[in-house]
Amino acid sequence: MEKEYDGIIIGAGHNGMICAGYLAKAGLKLLIVERHLEIGGGLDSHEGARSGFWHNVHSCLHRGVSDLMWYKDLELAKMGQEYIRLPISIAVLTRDHRAIVWHNEPEKTAASIGRFSAKDGKAFLKVNKEFAKLSSEIHFQEQYAPPVPFEKKKAILQKSESGRLYLKWQPYSINEVFAQLFENDTVRGAFTFMSVIRGFETDSKGMGHIAVAALGSGAQPQVPRGSTHKMAHTLHKMVVKNGVDVVEAEAVAKILVENGRAVGLRTIDGREFRARRFVASSLNPNQTFLDLVGKEKLASDFVKKVEGFKYSNTTPLFTLHLALNERMNWKAADYDPDVDRAYYISCGLEGLRDVEELYQDCAARRIPRSLQLLGAQAAQHDPLQAPPGK
Repeated sequence: MEKEYDGIIIGAGHNGMICAGYLAKAGLKLLIVERHLEIGGGLDSHEGARSGFWHNVHSCLHRGVSDLMWYKDLELAKMGQEYIRLPISIAVLTRDHRAIVWHNEPEKTAASIGRFSAKDGKAFLKVNKEFAKLSSEIHFQEQYAPPVPFEKKKAILQKSESGRLYLKWQPYSINEVFAQLFENDTVRGAFTFMSVIRGFETDSKGMGHIAVAALGSGAQPQVPRGSTHKMAHTLHKMVVKNGVDVVEAEAVAKILVENGRAVGLRTIDGREFRARRFVASSLNPNQTFLDLVGKEKLASDFVKKVEGFKYSNTTPLFTLHLALNERMNWKAADYDPDVDRAYYISCGLEGLRDVEELYQDCAARRIPRSLQLLGAQAAQHDPLQAPPGK
């Protein structure tokens, strides 16, 4: 190991490794420090108690990844990374064994919605086309650009039709957007819950553009062949190939600060590594600034902001991983056979009220009165994730 690098990145999750990949290709000498023995962060899969069953512990559906800029720029396909494209993202099952099925093809999704409300089926097709341009021209591009102050952003957006549409919906909450666009409560709840599972607070104002962008961009479901952790290995290969050094199974004890600037870090075993240009952290704000930098090195008003950082009440999940002799079949498939072809299955959601009650119960720190299930049978779509015939 070298003692000094151009830059040091804390955390070898996908964000940290993608950052390292770009900077290494630009010619910088980098170090990544990861506290776990396995790299990948949320790209985590484990073989269960029964041999040959691979359980994706966190991420499992990678939406449109192989079409994204970083996937192509870092040439992950050339390193053997494979993705399976799925025709159906999710089936939302109701208690009376009906279902709304979100296909890759908007016309099929509209037909599924139309069985609940003909008006909403037509509305979905209309807004899908209307918001597709907004999604590609603004929302997608925005993810690859540094953030700008809202007033400056507003002035830019007002110059185009898509920008004005963005500004029209942005002030609302996700709940309010779907309540305005659709009349049927099951349809409203189905689309809102898809925002819940992506980690958005659907009752927060100023998130309306997220809802319309989701309707415009579609589902684009993909899964990495061979388990989620295959992607972690591919990213690891990529950074090593580009000359990045990686320290595994070693937590960071302190970010070193001199004259108001991060200049390196110390690991828990006492080793120090220096950074000529930067230290980047993919950890959360509390860990990065309060634990590793230290309050004494930061302005008091900034410390208050970090201490007030809010984490989602609704995204913590209880998960169950099953090794089954045969696949599960759903009664709702009698209503729509495509239910059995969906990757995700969502149950226990009857409408916006269930979503609203979920937020109320989580905010009150109690078990939700109406339980929702989100599940997937990965090996149904990728047989490599279970033994033959299982």
